[in-house]
Amino acid sequence: MKRFRLKRSYLLQGLKLSLGALIAVLLAEMLGLRYSATAGVITLLSILGTKRETLRVAAGRLGAYGVSLAAAWICFQALGYNVAGFAAFLFLFAVICCCAGWMYALSICAVLASHFMAEGGMPLDMIWNETLIFLIGAGVGVMVNLTLRSDERRMQEKMAAVDSEMRRLLSLAADPSCQAEAQLKQLDDALASARRLAVSNCDNHLRAYPAFDLAYVDMRARQREILLQIIIAAGQLTHLPAQHQAVEDFFRRVAEEYRMDNDTARLQAGLADLLEDMKRQPLPGSREEFESRAVLYYMLVRLRDFLNVKGSFHQEYMQ
Repeated sequence: MKRFRLKRSYLLQGLKLSLGALIAVLLAEMLGLRYSATAGVITLLSILGTKRETLRVAAGRLGAYGVSLAAAWICFQALGYNVAGFAAFLFLFAVICCCAGWMYALSICAVLASHFMAEGGMPLDMIWNETLIFLIGAGVGVMVNLTLRSDERRMQEKMAAVDSEMRRLLSLAADPSCQAEAQLKQLDDALASARRLAVSNCDNHLRAYPAFDLAYVDMRARQREILLQIIIAAGQLTHLPAQHQAVEDFFRRVAEEYRMDNDTARLQAGLADLLEDMKRQPLPGSREEFESRAVLYYMLVRLRDFLNVKGSFHQEYMQ
């Protein structure tokens, strides 16, 4: 059974919902509209997770409402303002909503159509009454959601968690005993969590959103794929040649200098020197040493790709 937890964010969400509904009801009552409480219900149904989602759904509901008026008039005129006419309306409008992808509008429009049945007709003043209730409820819902802000503090925490896991893995990458799948699980979880929040933050910007957060997470995800290949290669080492210590030390250096604002230029220069030094080493004396040194060289080449990914990101987004 899931443990009940009362968070501050839940209290704020409840306050936002109740105040939005209250404002909609008060506006409807100030205008002397019948069924004013329905405006509050529509507000509750109009408050969604992000700004872009709210506006998209609000536009769809507006079109669905216009279609629902026509469907209600046809059904009530044909069968009367009774249960049969309302049932026919529900059937017809439900089919239309399924075809048009308007299922999120079905409940709101059904409630508004029920008022016509209760009134026993669809005179112009009643249509105007229902239209204003719809516009007030949906409008207040949109306005409430426009107060949403992207959660930058949590995003920084998520990215810091990704970087922490990446540093930990880099310090272990050259160790043949490092188990890739087990070691990468925490990093994968951190990347997935950071990406979900980055996408949500993007959706809470109505204008062109600077895609730094999402691009940063995607950049780290590309590095994760390279790091996996390095760890797998390290696991293939059956012999540790003399050059292994220098490679392991350099991986630890990368881990120590691993920061968001690092352009990796110094690291790339140091890696180039290490690769040149390995080329100048005496030829291996055995097949086993040859294979092991080839693996080490491959690991350093992939590390170069790893650093290039970050360098390119820094040049595009941080200069």
